[in-house]
Amino acid sequence: QVSSEMTIIPSADRSDGTEPLMGPSQAETSWILPLRVHWKGLNPKEIARRSRNRWLDAFVVPLFGLWYLTQAASVVAPGAAVSEPAAAAVRPLMLVVRALLAAVAAYILIVHAYAFPAPIEAQEAFAVQSKLGRWVYLTRHCLALQAWHQMFSLFSIVSPLLTALTHGMCVWISALGCFVTIQYFVLVVPSALMKEECERWRNRGVQFQEVGVLVHITGLPVAVLDLLFAKSAAEMEQALSMSRTIALTILYSLVYLGIIVANHQVTRTWPYGFMNDFGTNAGKWAVFILKQVCILQLLAFLSWLIVWFRTR
Repeated sequence: QVSSEMTIIPSADRSDGTEPLMGPSQAETSWILPLRVHWKGLNPKEIARRSRNRWLDAFVVPLFGLWYLTQAASVVAPGAAVSEPAAAAVRPLMLVVRALLAAVAAYILIVHAYAFPAPIEAQEAFAVQSKLGRWVYLTRHCLALQAWHQMFSLFSIVSPLLTALTHGMCVWISALGCFVTIQYFVLVVPSALMKEECERWRNRGVQFQEVGVLVHITGLPVAVLDLLFAKSAAEMEQALSMSRTIALTILYSLVYLGIIVANHQVTRTWPYGFMNDFGTNAGKWAVFILKQVCILQLLAFLSWLIVWFRTR
């Protein structure tokens, strides 16, 4: 499943047929990342789109904090409460791990917002992102929710309520983090389209492949380390509701489908190229949604096994 953010349009880079700026000297590093990620060949329209997307991120990221808390309130086990003051329950090692995971997750989200190569007009991604920016991609949702999960987990040292909410959300957020890493390296990286796209950006001097790996590689290890070392086994057992977590995987899949359908109605473009083959075939869409739900539920189950072994 290759997103249109990584999909090639096999034609000239510019609608006027002009040759693009090529070579390492035509790309710049980012203030947040020592990789060449900003291509100097962007035209004014593409630069404006990049700026708009960054402003949109600055607005939506805080909203996703509220979205996280809304999900947490719905998924935490009924009557879950922390048996002792939040600060007293956190061991020094646990606090260090929480701080490190929060820093990593927040950094990756910032990299995705400020250092991921901006799309050019020849890519479908340019049209896809015209309204919702990169929030049309499930990867952005996963990265943002994982970042807020780690931040709230760190802050929960002074809040019993946040302790219950973050422990209740740990399996769902783990499933999302694992989803980002596994889908990318199993399905995206080996694809011919991705290899061509990386080569095209490399010719422009942009380290597209390297920043793509960085953005997607941390989801799984952050998720596993969160379950193993950043959460209390007793509190996970008390706050976690697998029935509600499973229900959330279904609900979120349907919510995300609604987002991309609404975006398609406006932009006439799907965020993932393979969706073009679905058309209006309800059966194909049903199979797609079922697969996504099953994958998320499988990852949630595997995450729950970690919790189960820790509580035995």
